[in-house]
Amino acid sequence: MSVRLALETLLRKRGYRYSSARSAAEASELLDGNEYDMVITDMKMESKDSGLQVIRATAAKSPATPVLVITGFADVESAVAAMKYGAYEFIEKPFQIDEIEAIIEQALRRRRRVSMEPEAGSPDGDPFAGIVGTDPAIKEIFRTIESIADTDATTLITGETGTGKELIARAIHRSSPRAAQYFVTVNCGAIPESLLEAELFGSRKGSFTG
Repeated sequence: MSVRLALETLLRKRGYRYSSARSAAEASELLDGNEYDMVITDMKMESKDSGLQVIRATAAKSPATPVLVITGFADVESAVAAMKYGAYEFIEKPFQIDEIEAIIEQALRRRRRVSMEPEAGSPDGDPFAGIVGTDPAIKEIFRTIESIADTDATTLITGETGTGKELIARAIHRSSPRAAQYFVTVNCGAIPESLLEAELFGSRKGSFTG
């Protein structure tokens, strides 16, 4: 069974609504007429198209939609290109069902958060949206955010998983003079170790072994 058909079966069993495309052209047409919470694409498609075409089409037509890329042992340069075009996360074949389910749920939660957030820099936008609490420690965090937002200082935010580090980073951005500019998050944990340096700092064509 192809990966596409296997995913259709999984999504159907879990109650998701989905559309299916066998080529990049079909995927692009679907993106023209519909709004999707997530796109899943294989790097190697049945039509011999490249998943990069789907990633580019999604970035152009629906930039807020996360793209999950499924790949075998693809060449490193293609993987780096996919991340640069905006792939949300990679998963390698063969994958476990619970693994891909967790990634899908995570991506959909992220998509819902993005859709609910006010536009950056908008007069009605709350820079502290999503941060809830009246504890003195929370109020101290608000004061710290306000004190550093106007500076160009590099800020390190630490904490355990799920404590809201990205929310704090977004609050700093929204409170700063750069609020109208793009805010880009990079989930380093989702990037294979061999690709991290190239993703953050770039690479020259042909610079990878093999």
